[in-house]
Amino acid sequence: MKKSWKLWISIGCILCVLLMASSGCTKSTPATDSGKETNADPRENWPRNVPIGAATPGGGMFVGASALASVLQQVFPELNATVEVTGAAVENSQLLEAGEIPIGMVTTEIAWEAYNGKGVFEGKPKHRQLRTLLPGYSNCQVFVTDVDYGFTSIRDLDGKIVATGSKGSSNEQIGKRIIECLGINPKIQALRTTDAVEALKNKQITAYVVGIPNSTTVEYERSTGKTQLLFLEGEDFERFQNMFPQYLPITLKAGTLKCVPEDKVHFGGYVNYTCRADLPESFVYEVVKATFEHRDTIIKNTSPETASNLDNTSAATIPYHPGTVKYFKEIGLEIPDHLLPPEN
Repeated sequence: MKKSWKLWISIGCILCVLLMASSGCTKSTPATDSGKETNADPRENWPRNVPIGAATPGGGMFVGASALASVLQQVFPELNATVEVTGAAVENSQLLEAGEIPIGMVTTEIAWEAYNGKGVFEGKPKHRQLRTLLPGYSNCQVFVTDVDYGFTSIRDLDGKIVATGSKGSSNEQIGKRIIECLGINPKIQALRTTDAVEALKNKQITAYVVGIPNSTTVEYERSTGKTQLLFLEGEDFERFQNMFPQYLPITLKAGTLKCVPEDKVHFGGYVNYTCRADLPESFVYEVVKATFEHRDTIIKNTSPETASNLDNTSAATIPYHPGTVKYFKEIGLEIPDHLLPPEN
């Protein structure tokens, strides 16, 4: 009887040990309701703060960045997506490379220069952390003046006061390069677009450089009715194209402004959403997907002309991020070989 009692105690102890071991194993391998093991949440390595480098308020870059931030907050409430006021394309490229922002608005010609160490980035390390996140919209950069001055050409600005754009902006770069190409010598001021418009209204400057479409310039034309645009023409057009091939001929459609009665071709590029190469692929994929699935929201906050457009995919000048490539492949969109990421 004693032996039987001891035997049952021994069996009980063994069963307890086995139950404890089984319980421990269950805790270490979480399962779903269906009993399958779950993988780690892919969002665990996503950035929580997502500052988007824009430009000064009033321009297309600021509006575009604000629209993207709005969509990210709506779709991913756990993210803190904000818009950062910066000096625009050049500064955004620098901030991206330094890891101070994960996303920024950068024009195609500035992105190319930063990535390849050319132009304004000559002699500096190549910004190889830059990747195209989303194709953007065309940006035709022109000189805006008042009809009262009676100018007929950009050459007429020689010796006059001209605002080329805020320091570090793509407007500043193209403005100074056109001036260099023409060999004229205006008095240059670095003003953001909203300040330049006020200065032109008050006759403190004679012209300013801006990328069209631009809401501030539209408002200036509406309120004054005296807007005039100045373009490179003939041999000057060809000379600039040869000197600065990174700029693309962009067609400014008739009616974009009242002072544009017919299509005009001038130089500029595309304003693209740009990001860092080391952002998680799953994060970029979901951002791109959300942007196109909520494109109506973006158009409502901007306009059809300034929303991300798949038709402009091949206009990028630096490689796309692998997360973008993944989404494009899913929807059957082909990407030119030279725009595929080197890490693929």
